[in-house]
Amino acid sequence: MDKNNPSDIRRLARKLARDSHDALLRLANVLNVIHCDQYYYEWGYDSWQDYVENEIGTYVGASYELMRISRWIQRERPTAEQKRRIISLGRCKASVLARGIRNQDLNEWLDLARKITLPELRDKVNGKRNGHLTIGVWATKTQNKVIRRAIAVAGEQGGGEIMGERLAAVCGDYLERYDPMKKKKKAS
Repeated sequence: MDKNNPSDIRRLARKLARDSHDALLRLANVLNVIHCDQYYYEWGYDSWQDYVENEIGTYVGASYELMRISRWIQRERPTAEQKRRIISLGRCKASVLARGIRNQDLNEWLDLARKITLPELRDKVNGKRNGHLTIGVWATKTQNKVIRRAIAVAGEQGGGEIMGERLAAVCGDYLERYDPMKKKKKAS
C-alpha cells in the first residue's frame, strides 16, 4: 500500500471497517453464549456487568445491544447482502432496527437507516410504523398473550381514535378474570 495514494488508503479503510464490523458480530455471538450459559460465574465474576466491564472492556448496555443484534440476525435470517448492510450501519443503528423490524420490510428500512440520523431512526421505529401503532410494554408471558389478543380484537373492530380505549378495555377485562399474577382473596 502506498501511503500517498488516496485510493489505496480508501481501500484499506474500507477493509478495516468491514473487518471490525465482522469482529463485532462474532463478539456478539460469543457474548450471547456466555450470557445464556452464565459462564462468567465460573470465571469468578459476580455479575454480567462485572464481566463485561472488566474482561471485555465495554459497558453493559453495549453488550446488550450487541446481543440484541446477534439474536435478531439469527431470528430473521437476512441474506448475505442484507447482513453486510446491517453490519455496516454500526452498532447503534443496527440495535434500533433489531428492536422492531422484520425481514419482510428489511430492505426499505436499511435504505432509510442509511439516509437518516440515529434519533430520526429511533422515532420511526418506536413511533408509527407503516401506519400501525407500535406499543412497548413490560409484561409477563401471560400478560403478553393477553396484549397480543387485545390488539387482534381491537384490529378486528377497526382502528381509529378509540383503538387505545378498546385495547385497554379488552386487556383490563381479560386480566381481571385470568391474570395468574393477581392474588385471589380467600373466602372467609
